[in-house]
Amino acid sequence: MRIEAARYLRSLILLGGLLLFPAASSLLAHSFGLTSVVGAWFSRPRHEPPPPPSDEFAPPPGWQERAYLAANPDVAVAVRTGTFRSGYEHYHRIGEREGRRGGLPGSPSAVAAGTPPVPAPAPVPAPAPVAKPSAAPPAAAPPAPVPALVPAAVTLPPPIPAPVAVALVPLPPVKPRPPAAEPPHAPPEAALPETAPAPLPAPAPVPAASVAETGTVVQAVRFGRHPGFVRMVLESSGRLPAQPRLASDGRGLTLALEGVGWTAPRSWKGGPAALLTGYEVEGAGAAGRFVLHAARPLALRHVMRLPPEGNSGHRLVIDLEPADGMP
Repeated sequence: MRIEAARYLRSLILLGGLLLFPAASSLLAHSFGLTSVVGAWFSRPRHEPPPPPSDEFAPPPGWQERAYLAANPDVAVAVRTGTFRSGYEHYHRIGEREGRRGGLPGSPSAVAAGTPPVPAPAPVPAPAPVAKPSAAPPAAAPPAPVPALVPAAVTLPPPIPAPVAVALVPLPPVKPRPPAAEPPHAPPEAALPETAPAPLPAPAPVPAASVAETGTVVQAVRFGRHPGFVRMVLESSGRLPAQPRLASDGRGLTLALEGVGWTAPRSWKGGPAALLTGYEVEGAGAAGRFVLHAARPLALRHVMRLPPEGNSGHRLVIDLEPADGMP
C-alpha cells in the first residue's frame, strides 16, 4: 500500500508540474521582457516549422547595427545566443518601447561610438530593353567553295624481271647397292664340342625291307650343349628328306622316317636336369618316326643339312633352344 501511495503521489506531482509549467514560464518571460517571444513559442504547435523571416525586421537605411549592440551589451548577448536575429529585431520588438538608443543616425550613443552614417543606397538602373527577334530569319551565308580535288601521284611498282633460263645439270647415275650379305651359317658340327650320349643297349635288328626302300640308314645320333641352345645331329648314309616338327605343347619333336633304316640306338634317356629327356624310334618302314622328348617347351633355332665330309656321311643338324628364353 505504501508503494502504491508513493507512486500515486509522484504521478500527481508530475501532473501538477506539467499543468503549472506554462504559467510559470509566462511569468518568468514577463519578468525578463520575453513575453512576446515565449508566448509565441508556446502558442505555435511543435510540429510546424518556424515562420520564415519577414521584411518587417529588415533594418531601414542608416541603421547602425554595431553602434546599437555596443550601446546595449545585453542585446548583443541575446543576439549571440539566438534569442534575436539582429539588434534591429530587438529594437523593433522591445528596444523602441524601452527607449534604447544607439541604432538610429544622430542618436547620442551612435555619435559617441563614432560610427559613420550609412549612405543611402544608389538607385538601381532600369534594365535595358531586350530587342525582339525579327520574324524573318537572317539569310544564311553562302557555303565556302570546295577546292578542286587534285589526283595524287601514283607510284607504280618496278617491272617484274624476265625469267632467267636455268641449265639443268644431269645427276650421276645411282649405283645399285650390293645385296646384303647373308648371315654366315653356323659352323659345322665337327668344330663344336659335342657330348656323346650314354651307352644304351644294343638296338633291335632293323627289318631288311625298311633299308631296301630308300637305301638310307641312320647310323648315329649325337647331342652337343652350347650357350643358349642344344644341337642334335643325325648322321645317315643318305639324305634325310623329312622336316622336323615340334609337338603341340612344344615339349617334343618328331621326324618321319618313311623308308629309312635305323642302325643307331633306338632309344635314349637324358639326365633329370637336362633340357632333353630322351628319344625313341617308333615303328618301322613307312610308319617309322623319330620322337624326341624335352623337359620344357622347345623352339627351333636352326635346321641344316650338311653333305658328307671325310669319314662323316650326310648330317641333319637341328639346333633347339628353350621357348621361354631361359638357359
